[in-house]
Amino acid sequence: MNRIIIVGNGFDLAHGVKTSYKDFIEWYFGKVIESLRKNFFSYKDYLLEIKTIYNEIDMSIYTYNTKSNLEIIKKMKDIGKEFTFKFSPLFERIIKDVENKGWVDIEADYYEMLKDYALKGQGDVKQLNEELSYIEKKLIEYLKEVESNYYENRIDELQAMIYTPFSFDDISLKGETNIIEHIIKQCEYSQGDILEKKLQGYNIWQSRINEAILKAKGYLNSSKEYSQNSSIHIKDLISTDMLVKDKICFNELLYPDSIMLLNFNYTKIADNYLNHGFVYEIIHIHGQLYDKGSVIFGYGDELDKKYKEIEELNDNECLEKVKSVKYLERDNYRKMQAFIESEPFQVYVMGHSCGNSDRTLLNTIFEHENCVSIKPFYYAYKDKEGNDRDNYTEIVRNITRNFNDKQLLRERVVNKTYCKPLPQSEIKHG
Repeated sequence: MNRIIIVGNGFDLAHGVKTSYKDFIEWYFGKVIESLRKNFFSYKDYLLEIKTIYNEIDMSIYTYNTKSNLEIIKKMKDIGKEFTFKFSPLFERIIKDVENKGWVDIEADYYEMLKDYALKGQGDVKQLNEELSYIEKKLIEYLKEVESNYYENRIDELQAMIYTPFSFDDISLKGETNIIEHIIKQCEYSQGDILEKKLQGYNIWQSRINEAILKAKGYLNSSKEYSQNSSIHIKDLISTDMLVKDKICFNELLYPDSIMLLNFNYTKIADNYLNHGFVYEIIHIHGQLYDKGSVIFGYGDELDKKYKEIEELNDNECLEKVKSVKYLERDNYRKMQAFIESEPFQVYVMGHSCGNSDRTLLNTIFEHENCVSIKPFYYAYKDKEGNDRDNYTEIVRNITRNFNDKQLLRERVVNKTYCKPLPQSEIKHG
């Protein structure tokens, strides 16, 4: 049995790296302000044009008592006498989201505008795509700068979580059969390896291992009978007077065969957790910063009702930023697919919101017949009043949208009781 670690932006943020879209917008406005000072207070690119009627302006008016470049730009807009602002349609929507919500999902904003443009004729799709391409270009520039200032900062607790053995509490009831098969395989294939190393001087364990194998095989052979007897739990078949008495040996038998890091980020921070003794490989499903042309930035929500309507327009410009099409340009998706087809697997969600921007791919993983568990690692924090808060429920709500079969959702998503916060580094980068 294998494990997939879905790595999202929250994973990088947990390492103190400023990789959020809000951080990116803050950096972008910093570049705009710097250019204004150097170029006689005028600025123009594909997203924004700023003009002023004066040759000299006292910038201290805008910078006084401001904590961010976003605040400086907002002051310049609100005063409205010295400066005129012209935002591109997509960028204007992005800035409003940042100002109103404190965060933004650029890909989701793009897709909402695409539906309006393509299906309602409210704008030029080609221009919208060019705007998103320019944002992608600037985002890559920003992330390269952030990554260059990052030094290896592996979180020990997080490392341990990635490689932790399977837990019965995490696995769906239907998936427990897979754990038994896994233990049987580990027992049978470890006779000359794990058992010799772990059980030297404890020959009594050999008979108990064999007993575990026989009981586990017996369960598999009578699974129909077992399913009708709810008073028996599969954990009892393995733990009674056997492996559970030696936690070290028991855990050794429950380690995943292979672990794959499915990295949705463009950075290489997750690469620091590669351990070639366990990890099958790391797949940068959306590309890497220094691999020219590999970055995938767009939308991936083919489950949306409007997507079919967009396809039927027979306008390839409308499909320019579809992630599923971009996946075909590299073999990363094929490698991921081969991994989930190979054996039953558990999913760890680490720092990914599971929002609609990746719904097509996540649905492929979550509803796959080999998926036996989906375990979210949530972000825990204190609010302004000092109360403990977390985003477990928010993640699960998003996961819900990635399922067509809600029964599978309820079977596979791990109860919060057995989930943990994603560890956070105290070191800040960027």
